[in-house]
Amino acid sequence: MRKFISFRVLWSSVFALLSVLSYGLYAQSVQVTQENGLYGLKIGDKVVLQNKYHNVEALNDGKNYYSFSLNKKVGLVSLSKQATVAEPVYDEVVEFKDRPGYVSVIKSNKEGVLRDRDIVVPCAYDSIYYYDNFVGWDVYQNGKAGYYIDKVHNIPCVYPEALEYYDWYSVKNAQGNLQMVGAIVAKNTNGSLDIYRDGDAKLVLKGNLAVFDAVSFQGSLLVLHKGKKVGFATREGKVIQPNYDHLVARGSDAFAFLQQINYTQGVLYVYNAAGKLLGKHNIDASRPMSLRRILSDYGLVMSL
Repeated sequence: MRKFISFRVLWSSVFALLSVLSYGLYAQSVQVTQENGLYGLKIGDKVVLQNKYHNVEALNDGKNYYSFSLNKKVGLVSLSKQATVAEPVYDEVVEFKDRPGYVSVIKSNKEGVLRDRDIVVPCAYDSIYYYDNFVGWDVYQNGKAGYYIDKVHNIPCVYPEALEYYDWYSVKNAQGNLQMVGAIVAKNTNGSLDIYRDGDAKLVLKGNLAVFDAVSFQGSLLVLHKGKKVGFATREGKVIQPNYDHLVARGSDAFAFLQQINYTQGVLYVYNAAGKLLGKHNIDASRPMSLRRILSDYGLVMSL
């Protein structure tokens, strides 16, 4: 792994505590055995590894895994499973200190991620990263990027979905809980843009984003840009075409766009998060308090 950014939310401490409770009891009764210069492993009275390996040692702090090597290849024993969960086929194994139970594995210069017997990310990528929000893993191969979703964020890990071979256009998330309000925006080799919803990898918009000049997240709102005009897309994929001149206000459940008629007059359109038009109001620049009053009726504050 190239770089890992620490998990800063409270969940990391909860996760670590669960790991200690799950694995700590096993670690107390683990014994590395030796015979004729070869090593094995016992957990309590159970012989997990016969004395036939060149090396057996604790991985990280020894609470979750022990590694064992044979002919310069490395495998894994899970203390929670009390069993071998990976045969000695890897060149290197390293447990993440801030993601207990997750292991980086390298084989033939390709990276992957394991958790016990689960292949979280196949060992097939040039590099893998994860970030503070930790909803998944960014993977890179031959200059292209993909994304694996860790759907549950905790124990047990389930097999994820993969979105492979995209060039990232941008990746933005609003601040929020573990479910994360946001999306992954991918730029394809033909220039088209696809949007996947962060957290479950659902394809929200595909291909037709090529008609837009840019997309950007403003809070939880996905704004679509075409020339100097703006519109937006809902989290479920409904597109409000960029026919507006300004996004004048946004809230958690409502957004207001202004369509200019001339220098002094315009029309205000207010939508909810599902893309439903809540109201349409004529605006006169000579009466700015009128605009503020209309916005306040929807619980909005002007953000221009």
